[in-house]
Amino acid sequence: MMGFAPLSAGAVPSCPTTPFPTINIQVLDPQHTLSTSKSLRQINSMANLKGLHQKGKTTHGMTQSLVEASMSAKFTGLKEPRGPVCISLSDLKVQFGHRKLLVHLPREYGRGSCQYNVVLRHEMAHVNVNRGAVRKYAAILNSELRLDIQRSRTLKTTTMMRGKQVFQKRLRAIIKAVMDRHTKEINTLHAKIDAPDSPYLADGKCASW
Repeated sequence: MMGFAPLSAGAVPSCPTTPFPTINIQVLDPQHTLSTSKSLRQINSMANLKGLHQKGKTTHGMTQSLVEASMSAKFTGLKEPRGPVCISLSDLKVQFGHRKLLVHLPREYGRGSCQYNVVLRHEMAHVNVNRGAVRKYAAILNSELRLDIQRSRTLKTTTMMRGKQVFQKRLRAIIKAVMDRHTKEINTLHAKIDAPDSPYLADGKCASW
């Protein structure tokens, strides 16, 4: 969204200082959903398709997460007849977090059984990593966006549409960079949970395994 007003006839070539925009980061951090509708075989098949299955090992449970970010921005512009356009951000809303956080436990493991409890503990470690990282990186995203906008609050450009596109590209690049950092960190943390020396390892914890 964008609104424009003409610059005064004697306006200086540089763009005027504008108020700092309103920035709202909405964190999507839902509680996980627990499903026991799939069999152990189905869970292993799903893990294999996603490259999570370890050869020679049984995948006892699985946590699916989907992290997304969306952005909505409003802009204000000042335009001199036959001159440049000064465009600034007036309002920014970003949603960042989980669209999906789903834990699968095999239906063969009855609630309260050793297998159920051990696998649930393992998967909840993954859930805690996911939720903690989303909260952490939402705060980082808020900080990075504010720093960038503070450094360059107004853009001088040739057309209204061009200015909007350049501003949005800049903001999306920041969001992508933060999401890449988020992905790298959670992959490292998840790998520790699944490592052979992890305290959350399920294999061998129950007599029937």
